[in-house]
Amino acid sequence: MKFLSIEIANFMAIGEATISLADRGLVLIEGINSYETSADSNGAGKSSIADALSWCLYGVTARGEGGDDIVNDDAKTDCSVRVVVEDGADLYEIVRYRKHKKGKNSLTVRKQETNSYKDLTLGKDALTQVVVDRIIGCSLEVFNGAVYAGQEKMPDLPGMTDKTLKMLIEEASGATLLEVAYVEANTRVRNTAAELSSSSMTVSTIGRHIDDAERSLVNAQTQLADFETRRLADVRSLATDAKGTKSEIDTRTVELALLGDAIDISQKIEKIDRQIAAVAGEQKTERAKADGVANAARALQAAQLTEKSNERHLTLAKKRLAELDHQVGCPCSTCDRPYSAEDIAPAKKIAADAVTGHECDLVDAEAIVATALIAHKQAQSDLDAYRAAMTDLSAVNAQRASLQAQLANIREKEGLLVSAKRELTRMVAEIKRKRDDANPWLAEIARCETTVEDRKKAHHDAQTKEAALTTAFRIAEAIAKVFSPTGVRAFLLDEVTPFLNEQTAKYLGTLSDGHVSATWTTLIKNAKGELREKFSIEVTNVNGGKKFGLVSGGEKRKVRIACALALQDLVARRASKPIELFIGDEIDDALDRSGQERLMTVLEEKARERGSVFIISHADLKDWIRNTVTVKREGPRSTIEEATS
Repeated sequence: MKFLSIEIANFMAIGEATISLADRGLVLIEGINSYETSADSNGAGKSSIADALSWCLYGVTARGEGGDDIVNDDAKTDCSVRVVVEDGADLYEIVRYRKHKKGKNSLTVRKQETNSYKDLTLGKDALTQVVVDRIIGCSLEVFNGAVYAGQEKMPDLPGMTDKTLKMLIEEASGATLLEVAYVEANTRVRNTAAELSSSSMTVSTIGRHIDDAERSLVNAQTQLADFETRRLADVRSLATDAKGTKSEIDTRTVELALLGDAIDISQKIEKIDRQIAAVAGEQKTERAKADGVANAARALQAAQLTEKSNERHLTLAKKRLAELDHQVGCPCSTCDRPYSAEDIAPAKKIAADAVTGHECDLVDAEAIVATALIAHKQAQSDLDAYRAAMTDLSAVNAQRASLQAQLANIREKEGLLVSAKRELTRMVAEIKRKRDDANPWLAEIARCETTVEDRKKAHHDAQTKEAALTTAFRIAEAIAKVFSPTGVRAFLLDEVTPFLNEQTAKYLGTLSDGHVSATWTTLIKNAKGELREKFSIEVTNVNGGKKFGLVSGGEKRKVRIACALALQDLVARRASKPIELFIGDEIDDALDRSGQERLMTVLEEKARERGSVFIISHADLKDWIRNTVTVKREGPRSTIEEATS
């Protein structure tokens, strides 16, 4: 991974600048601040170059700043940083904007094609950042740890506590990622265990379901046999009943034959009915004569009633006539004058005429009664004489009744015979139906067999899944063990310690001419001789102090630089792509000229490894560094000049 160039606009102290970053060798970045009277080089903007690179790629400066604070205070807008990256044969342009009129607050990525650029920018900066991380091959922490060493961030490694040093080494070596992996592995173990438990329960449940289905199958087979047994018993019972009904039919057939021929008996009854019909005329005449007798009786009764009525009327008329004779000499009710014979004579005449009229009516009525009586007697006499002469049908009717009873008995016996034959037909049909009916338990057996087969298949599948989950669980346990503190993490730390000691010895050997040594330790033996983790850096000076606290300040600085560079090399190994760049920000502070010379030797070697090493410093290092980048601040915004001696 090679960084070709960086273009800076209105970023922190820098106004406009373009710097080539690739294959520069060892480069000194110095500063001149004539804008502020209280400083010579401080505040010129030297560190802004490293900050700009980090901010462009990750949105955060090498010193951990971001947001609007990185925009130049004088410009207040149009901040941007453009970095061109070469990854093998691919060339990328990464640009980040802040408060920019055109770019706003965005991140863009383009890939150079043959005659154009392909835009790799996605909808959101967070998604585009993933593209940048993939291009660079590492995260912000790894990038800054591998590329940037700053005075402000240079750790006092030998003076750290066990806990702090342990955390730093684990972070630098990637062991913290193993902790995340260990947590994830344990989560997978728990999840797989839960799935395995659920799968085992499913296997057990399906096994019980198979037992239930097999019991249902056995029950269905038993019911099938019971059905066949009941069917055979029913057929036999019906056959026995049919045999009895057949015997009944034979018996009734014989009985009917003995009772006679119904047709012959019917013909005899019809003959008798014709004889009875022949005397129907006599009966009609007899009924007519009887009606005549009744009419004569009614006429006689009416005449007698008329006669009695006339007798009452005559009696009343005679009484009224007698009462008129008694009225002679009686006073008038109106004038009190006594009636004379002459006065009542008209009334008496009328009453006498009435008596005469009623007497005539009575005589006429008596004559009518006599005539009606004679007529009634004559009619009754004629009826009695006719009846005496009529034909007697009692014997014929008795014969007909006997024949009718005999015919009714035959018809009853015929009905019973028909019913018996119908019942026999029904029984024969029922026997056939019973024999032909499919056993309903055959379908149930087929269903149960299918269920058993399906559940056995499901059981086999569940067992297969259980076996797979068992294997997955064992693998998950093995993976968790690998990522556990006693697994690959311990192995990694065992590998890290020799690497740190080797790199530290290389750098410190150059810086101190071999007089000072620093040894990294990650494991020690306890009183029982057992290994346990303990993180420390043991420092000794063959010509003086036997521990870090007793060596001089310059020697402490050399130890810190050597340990920090070794730790940085360890971080650089974590990047998926080699990064051909290193920036040291005032790492020469507190070193004398001899120490600076030896540091330059170390940095020259690192420049050969990385291609480009930029050293930000207040010291005059031009005796050892030919290429110089000068950051000048003569106003609100700094400018950059480059020189090669």
